[in-house]
Amino acid sequence: MDFRFKEDIEIVQFPEGNEEDDRGFKDCCSDIEALADTSDTDPFKNDKWGVSEKKQTPTDIINFTIEKCGLGVLPNLGTVGVFPNDTGLVGFVYDWRQYLDVYGPGRYTTKVVFTIAGLSKGVLDANFELKAFSTNTSNYTVRIWSQFNSYYEKKDADYTDSNFE
Repeated sequence: MDFRFKEDIEIVQFPEGNEEDDRGFKDCCSDIEALADTSDTDPFKNDKWGVSEKKQTPTDIINFTIEKCGLGVLPNLGTVGVFPNDTGLVGFVYDWRQYLDVYGPGRYTTKVVFTIAGLSKGVLDANFELKAFSTNTSNYTVRIWSQFNSYYEKKDADYTDSNFE
């Protein structure tokens, strides 16, 4: 009698957190400065932070969390990413103007929490220092606004028609 059988299984891997490369700068791993203005909606004065991840299987669960030093986990304030051409892609855009208005300036941490094959793991996305926008706080800074609207091969993610920031 032959009792052998073949079963195909999918191997899942937890994504790693974002770690900055050592580029030799003294402050290479410092917080990202985020600026916002509660009295003006001008995008020039109000930063946003978009984070997205791709599910490995349709049953995976991906959540995005934000914490403020001393307050713990906060509700997500911003916009949920909508990706019409990629059902496995999930994302969220944090609106720093709302956080400044509700929770004030300070140190914030964003994380990505994955539940893959029934196992949960959270990884650091980024650390931020939120400040009120002014000429002084924006001096010597570079502000970059990006909008994703095409296929990204490295993540096998299709941002087409999503206008994800």
